[in-house]
Amino acid sequence: MILKRIKKGISSIELLVSIVILIIVMTGVNAVLITKFKLSNYEKDVIEANSLSQKFINELSKSIINTDDFINLSDKIENLSNFKFKSISNEEKDNLKKYVYKLIVKNDIAFTTKAINKGNNIVVFIDKRPTEIGINLEKSVIIYNMYNKSKEIVYIKNFNDNAKNFLVDDTSPEKGRNGLKYDYPIGSPVIVNDKFIKLYIYYANKNNLNSIDLVNSKPLCSLSSIIPIPIGVNEQ
Repeated sequence: MILKRIKKGISSIELLVSIVILIIVMTGVNAVLITKFKLSNYEKDVIEANSLSQKFINELSKSIINTDDFINLSDKIENLSNFKFKSISNEEKDNLKKYVYKLIVKNDIAFTTKAINKGNNIVVFIDKRPTEIGINLEKSVIIYNMYNKSKEIVYIKNFNDNAKNFLVDDTSPEKGRNGLKYDYPIGSPVIVNDKFIKLYIYYANKNNLNSIDLVNSKPLCSLSSIIPIPIGVNEQ
């Protein structure tokens, strides 16, 4: 009788322990499944963000068709749905609002601080030191008139970093080394290089779709590219 009670008691304890172990195991399995589900969604978002970033860069490059577009390309943070995609799937279009893109642009452009008259022996004064935007001896730059859209390639004969100016090479007969054919007003852009851009895509803040979600602030992807200066120099 005593043995039966002991065996019965042991069976009850074993059953209780088994139930506790089962609860722990099921809780652990459930947690793993939830984590796996979340991880799976994150991985899907990473894949989608990479696909969208490639499409973004391709369409951005195609949209820079003139010098004005090139000059106005600058840093920004916006919701991805603000970008005008020409061809994306409906599924991607539905998901755009949950992403924010951050565009960083390396801008090698200066602006003239004095009017530039056409002719030879021209000194061009700009708002930055020449070396800050990559100007070197015998390097070519483009001077652009935003009013009449004329632009010319000129070469650097000499420069003065402290005075923020450079001397146009007027050596003939090489193209671009014969001074300036046109006048350029104050504020005319001096373009030195192609633009280097870097694109990041993040989760958007649900309360402000144009800002990065601070809880999930790690970028889903990043992509670098070059935006070339629009081809063709219009010498009117």
